[in-house]
Amino acid sequence: LSKACIRYCFNDGVCAQCTGSGLNAVCNRCSCLAPFVGQRCESRGSALLAGGRGDAWLREVAVAVLLLTGLALLLLLGGLLLAWHRRRKQRWQQLDSVTFQHRIFHNEELPGKTEQLSG
Repeated sequence: LSKACIRYCFNDGVCAQCTGSGLNAVCNRCSCLAPFVGQRCESRGSALLAGGRGDAWLREVAVAVLLLTGLALLLLLGGLLLAWHRRRKQRWQQLDSVTFQHRIFHNEELPGKTEQLSG
């Protein structure tokens, strides 16, 4: 095997198919040692991923996790906003009921109000 083919695979992988010779040699396929997978044995995988569909499966799982996390964050944010709105609405209702029952707001004489003397 040419040096280019020997150095092509990572993590002690061996070039299984080298085409060309000398400087034009190209490795087309690596034989990877467990647990490494990929075209150049560049990533660590499991026995499930070694079946050839590992990268696509991993991408699908990553996208699903990302979507579920985003959905969970949106639901959490919506719940917090709803709770804040209800608490604020309840607080305003309590303040309204207190204010309208208080005699100050019924045009009665204020305590401690000084009367103006007519002259």
